[in-house]
Amino acid sequence: MENSLETYLPLFYAANHIPFIWLKDERDIALALPKGDIWPNCLFSLKEAFKKGPLAFISVSNVGFYGKIVLKSGDVLLLGPVSGSPVSTYNVSSFLNYFSLPHSLSGQASDFLKGIPLLDYNRFLSLLSFLLYSVDGKFVSIDSMLEGEKTNEKINKEKAEDDILENEKYHGTYNLEKQLISLVKDGNSAEMDKFLKKEVASKNISEGKLAEDQLRQAKDIFIGFISMVGKDGAIQGGLGIETTYALIDSYIQQCENCTSLEQVMSIQYQMLLEFTKRVEENKLPTSLSDDVYQAVQFVLSHLHENIGIMEVVAATSHSKSWLTSAFRKELHLSINEYITKAKLEESKRLLIYSDSTISEIAYSLAFSSQSYFQNQFKKAYHVTPLSFRNNKGEK
Repeated sequence: MENSLETYLPLFYAANHIPFIWLKDERDIALALPKGDIWPNCLFSLKEAFKKGPLAFISVSNVGFYGKIVLKSGDVLLLGPVSGSPVSTYNVSSFLNYFSLPHSLSGQASDFLKGIPLLDYNRFLSLLSFLLYSVDGKFVSIDSMLEGEKTNEKINKEKAEDDILENEKYHGTYNLEKQLISLVKDGNSAEMDKFLKKEVASKNISEGKLAEDQLRQAKDIFIGFISMVGKDGAIQGGLGIETTYALIDSYIQQCENCTSLEQVMSIQYQMLLEFTKRVEENKLPTSLSDDVYQAVQFVLSHLHENIGIMEVVAATSHSKSWLTSAFRKELHLSINEYITKAKLEESKRLLIYSDSTISEIAYSLAFSSQSYFQNQFKKAYHVTPLSFRNNKGEK
């Protein structure tokens, strides 16, 4: 068996690119592909999470699908992750947080996750069943894997009952989410604050079950929801793409550090208000042309770089004279004035939510000097950066 596994498993990996580890006596790693320092230990840490049986499957929210095969010899194959959709920034962040990896490894984790195959869970289950049959001669159907010993009649009855309950929960949650995302997109922070206090705090809004542990479930819901808030609300409302994803990553990290349901709810409340306020501060006219919008998005995506008029012009298909004229006509600001305004708005977030010094913030946003940054900040907001930080932005 060992010789056949040593030959077969690399061939299986070459054909499907599904990461795996082969465990001897469920303890020692005999073989792992692809080779690397990060993921084998992550996969090994999941070995107790599967149900008993020759073949088992789990889905970890935003981290992928995983499988476990127990052979007659007692050896174990752990496979995964695979994903049903392309890997995004918050998938990488979720992977790091779920497996308690330092964020200094985000580059390696991103490279690893971008190399995993895109498979829906039905095909993944079929491959698991095929692999078990190939190496151990044992056939386990997908139905039995998912449903255990329940009869089809019991499954259909339970599913019908569950669908009724889930539909009631879904519609309530869906309508609430749409209203919240709409408020973020509109940048209406006053209405958002009022809505949260009146609706969310007074209603027992529930979700379909995602995890046995309630805290883990709350975190999974938060991670899925913040992605929608960012993409469908903030970005559509005019907030820069890079800024939006930076906020998403920051809040996911904060959420993963929560130790109670109350903390998760508090983070969600704070997240919705900040996204709404950020959109409100950066709100773009609804009549903004596509060309000026493209220029604005370039600025918002390069706030930490030393950019000027020529860099913005180069990002569009128009001349300097045309773009500067259109910019002032539609935004009532010159391109340089808008760049400064956008950088100062970003500095407000850094002053409140980061531990960076004022000097570090000034240089990270490519201001020529700390004193120039402080002068521009006071001119725009009538308060020094230090006073703003000390008062948590209240002024």
